[in-house]
Amino acid sequence: MRMLRFLPLLLLLGCVSAPREDVILLTGFTPFGGRTANVSWDAIAPLEGTHVRGAVVRCVLLKTEWGEVEAPLKAALDRWHPAVVLCLGEGRPGKYSVETVARNQVAPYPDNRKALPGRTVVLAGAPESYPTTLPVDAVVEALGRQGSFPVERSADTGKYLCEECFFTLQHLAARGEDGGMAGPHGFLHVPPYPKERVGDPIHAANVREGVVAVLEAIRGKPASGNREKLEGEFP
Repeated sequence: MRMLRFLPLLLLLGCVSAPREDVILLTGFTPFGGRTANVSWDAIAPLEGTHVRGAVVRCVLLKTEWGEVEAPLKAALDRWHPAVVLCLGEGRPGKYSVETVARNQVAPYPDNRKALPGRTVVLAGAPESYPTTLPVDAVVEALGRQGSFPVERSADTGKYLCEECFFTLQHLAARGEDGGMAGPHGFLHVPPYPKERVGDPIHAANVREGVVAVLEAIRGKPASGNREKLEGEFP
């Protein structure tokens, strides 16, 4: 008991290490294709610093540019040693797609610099594919329960920057270059803004609620449906 009285002072002096808080890492992308907003980022940015099931959320914005994914992703893994990693990108209109397989393939689609990948694989010499380690059934169930949009399982991440992100994440984990990440990690395509409502805050909020439902499911408890408040602690 006497030791406990002095614990704050010992922590301040560096004599005792404070227990490290679990981190959930979320990533989203910059706008692309001439659009002014990307819901994969707009939906998660307000979650920065909040808590979901006892873990603090950290968010990283990735450029929609070939070859610009690995460095910021690895830096975030090394910095936070996350317990969960969920990468997001815009997918099919009006639905979530839970990606089940990361493939070592890219297609000649131009990025925001109008540059092509100049290659047909994400990483030369890497395996053909990696499975997700997300609990897919729980994620699908959570999104279905939350109910903002329909949800599907997908085995095609699209061979664009989302594919590069997903495959790079799984490859770093397989090689042990993930900062000690031990928990689930994978990719979720979210429904993009409707063309006539790019930047719509209601659409972004609906996607945000779906992301929180997914994180709650991953952390081991069922999602609790729609939420009116998305600040602070999510009990």
